[in-house]
Amino acid sequence: MNFGWRATFAPSRNQWATQREITAESMVFSRDLSLNLFFAEEAADVPTKKKFTLKVSSGDEGAMYTAGKFMVEAFWLEYPFHIFQPTGDGQITISDSAKVELIAAQAEDLSDKFGERIGKRLLNSCLITSIDEDTNAIMGVVCVEVRMLDTSAKEILTAQKSELNLKNALASLGPKQRRQFKDSTVSELTMELLPSEVSAVCVLSNLSVSSKARRTGLGAELCCEVERIVKDVWGFDHLFLKVEADNVAAKGLYEKMGFRTDFKIDDASALRLDTNTGSFVECTADTLVMTKNLKRGSI
Repeated sequence: MNFGWRATFAPSRNQWATQREITAESMVFSRDLSLNLFFAEEAADVPTKKKFTLKVSSGDEGAMYTAGKFMVEAFWLEYPFHIFQPTGDGQITISDSAKVELIAAQAEDLSDKFGERIGKRLLNSCLITSIDEDTNAIMGVVCVEVRMLDTSAKEILTAQKSELNLKNALASLGPKQRRQFKDSTVSELTMELLPSEVSAVCVLSNLSVSSKARRTGLGAELCCEVERIVKDVWGFDHLFLKVEADNVAAKGLYEKMGFRTDFKIDDASALRLDTNTGSFVECTADTLVMTKNLKRGSI
């Protein structure tokens, strides 16, 4: 999860594991992986019939745990595609203790990026949930955050590296220079302080929809809310995402919504789920970086 540098306060793994009176043995997982999910399943052109309320997460411990639990159940454990060494019959089985491990890992990753922290984030981030008005249950999740895009390396940097690069650039300035930039936007800071091939971009991730709400248009609705925040609140005019090249359903949804492939990363880092250990396993997969122009009238 790329924990080499961290400026966030988050509960320990044991706190996550004991949330809601769930207990498990000691939890071991790889700390050099990042749970960057890019996923969609339902068609974008089906009108929503159920009533959903979109809500920006408060970032507290309980909200991060609930969102993490939803993502494990609605995303990771829903499809054999996500499983490391899947069984031939397409069935996904997992022990209670392994599931607890997965929820803890996912909740901590969300907390690092979208949860409460000591001090202000340099780069905006937001986790949005969709709540069924009848049952008050989560039906969908999507995330968006500002990161750095290195066009020369064709790489979207991790959240930690993105913020660290900007923080180091600011720290190198003298007091007078820092005052000059105190009211600058992230885009302006990036343009002035970082190499020309590096720019600040907004990245959509973690789109997950409950099986009970698929083919209702909820995935498209969540994406539209992200676009509104990116354009009207954060002031960006492009939205990026990453999706595995083999994920035809997701790619099709994003293309219907106006996203176009910007470039392809061969053998990019990807994650699969080990249901035996309750851990995330790193693998490689060809990955597409897609972008959408949010300016009015743009195609």
